[in-house]
Amino acid sequence: MKDRRRSASPKDAPRERGVLRKNWRETRYHVVLVYPNTYDVGMGNLGFQTVYGLFNRMPEWLCERAFLPVRPDGSLESIESGRPLTDFDIVAFSISFENDFVHVPALLRQAGVPVWAHQRRSGSFPLILAGGVACTLNPEPIAPFIDVFLLGEAEEVLDRWAVVYDQTEGWSIEERLWHMARSIPCAYVPEFYDIGYADAGGILFRKAVQPDLPQTIQAGVLQDVDLWPTSTRILTDVGAFRNHFLIEIGRGCPHGCRFCSAGFLYRPPRYRSLAVLIEELRRGADLSSIIGILGTAVSDLPFLPSVCAEGRKAGVSLSFSSLRVDAITPELAEELAAQGVKTATLAPEAGSERMRRVINKGIDETQVIQAVRSLVRAGIPNLKLYFMMGLPTETMVDIEAIVALIATVKAVFLEESRKRGTIGTIAVSLNAFVPKPVTPFQWAPMNPAALLRQKARIIRNDVGRIPNVTLSVEPIRDAVLQGWLSRTDRRAAEALDRASRSPGGWKGVLRSMPMDPEEETTRQRPFSETLPWDFIDTGVSRTFLQGEYERALEGRPSPPCPLTACTRCGACRQHRQETP
Repeated sequence: MKDRRRSASPKDAPRERGVLRKNWRETRYHVVLVYPNTYDVGMGNLGFQTVYGLFNRMPEWLCERAFLPVRPDGSLESIESGRPLTDFDIVAFSISFENDFVHVPALLRQAGVPVWAHQRRSGSFPLILAGGVACTLNPEPIAPFIDVFLLGEAEEVLDRWAVVYDQTEGWSIEERLWHMARSIPCAYVPEFYDIGYADAGGILFRKAVQPDLPQTIQAGVLQDVDLWPTSTRILTDVGAFRNHFLIEIGRGCPHGCRFCSAGFLYRPPRYRSLAVLIEELRRGADLSSIIGILGTAVSDLPFLPSVCAEGRKAGVSLSFSSLRVDAITPELAEELAAQGVKTATLAPEAGSERMRRVINKGIDETQVIQAVRSLVRAGIPNLKLYFMMGLPTETMVDIEAIVALIATVKAVFLEESRKRGTIGTIAVSLNAFVPKPVTPFQWAPMNPAALLRQKARIIRNDVGRIPNVTLSVEPIRDAVLQGWLSRTDRRAAEALDRASRSPGGWKGVLRSMPMDPEEETTRQRPFSETLPWDFIDTGVSRTFLQGEYERALEGRPSPPCPLTACTRCGACRQHRQETP
């Protein structure tokens, strides 16, 4: 392979710390890890940084990074050495969000690599690998572009895949893919599976082209989260988390909010030990004065106060992702304030008690108000609130309840702030509900775009009358596109390719499709329907998800996951079977 280099250090390049620079000639395998969005977005993604670290910890592997150019005519080359992507053995996509699917064919084309997998079987091209949460939930929309997916948690799946890649060195691409598909439970090679579609649009059949291929693909689950601490590998001065050292406290969430894919995909919930977290915090303190504590259930960490105390001892400021309302005690609020937290993020998600039972949020309005009191009394001046609209069974009464809860929070916020002599701000973020695979709501219809716009307009007008409260609404068009891409199948690949080539992007592409994305997104899926992602075994049973959906429609909550293994959803059974 050529050892050519190009300038990768333009004058406006971000300043980075922690980059691993290996010698090209002294390493055997070369992979470019691509985040299908811009640098500032990708470098704030802890999963992307984790995969970068996983590849580079293997002595014979070299991993560099590439991102979507800011300008369409911008050059596409690796950050570290400025090499074109075709110089690498492997182009690996790390994909967290479905709306980035459209950038996959665009990046392949810009790299000089044929977009469709079958077009790469003649000629010498890099192997196209893909993974990430969006792929694990439903890889099918981009399946025709990808040679092999690795489904599940990267820390669990990447090492065994690398061993097979090494064992098959010198094999043809077809032989290599056959061996991967047969020998790695989490490896999915789309071209080895035929799918038939009904005239009405659903899936008629899905079958392997050879009988010895697995009918289901197992999503990898990291058994012991202490084995690989998930934290920042490269610090950068660009992006939302610029100069932040991020630490993931664990994987999964016990509460089972029915809209949340992370709460079901990452079962069973697992927390890192205090010793590991303190070690990572100290490592981060040597690199940055700001430590971001991330996780889907940060406030459930049993020893969170000890982590905060260690942060004070290390002289760093801690920032936290959203905290559960029912976990905010006066003591925790005081600890957050002592850490210098200026804005606390709460996620009531719904305004009415009924809707919170439907989504299994597990909190009531009294707890929301008490959390607000505790935070403001402790000296945290600003609040951020997250709400969703368009949830299953939602009525206009529930929409009005969102505004009413915001007004109540504002009144309590103002009352407590005046006692302290300073009044901060309340920022409200409103997002449309998007049904996701591997959740109880995977069968649910999404609200039509027109109805979502109507609901957003009502909330915007009413919240606009509440002083000192700002409201941001996710673009409805983006939400609807995500809703379609989240649950569609391989037939979407043609539209993705066309949109990636169109100067206007998605504009006009969807209207000319044989399948109607609006109809697909807003229809109720029957339990009998074969869903595009049904072949993926995440450990959580379909029967359990169906039961949770039925409970949601009845407005019945479910208890959270116990911290000890149980048999309710099936994930713990799989976890026990796979644990050595």
